Amino acid sequence: MKINCPYCGYKNDVDEPYDYIDGGEYQCSECEKNFWLIVEYDPFAHAYKADCLNGEPHNFRLIHGAPRKYFINKIRCKDCSHEEENPEIFVELAKKDEFWNNYLEEMEE
Repeated sequence: MKINCPYCGYKNDVDEPYDYIDGGEYQCSECEKNFWLIVEYDPFAHAYKADCLNGEPHNFRLIHGAPRKYFINKIRCKDCSHEEENPEIFVELAKKDEFWNNYLEEMEE
């Protein structure tokens, strides 16, 4: 399977595409940048820029789910799906998010 690098456009030959059905890090054989590769169940694959796989900071987002108590303090990178528990970043992002801000206010009462 051929997949275009989202950074340089080079057509990479992916030998084992089904290794990337759940997503995985892939390195371009031309520019050597890493990107996130997801092979879908149909014969198409999509490559996404993931600057965090190339030394840049993660692009964290809050995780929404229910019950909320299981997702408190958890954040996920929008680009590579890396998850971690980080209360400082969580609270900073939650203040801008109505779903989480209301929940945090209820907990303080």
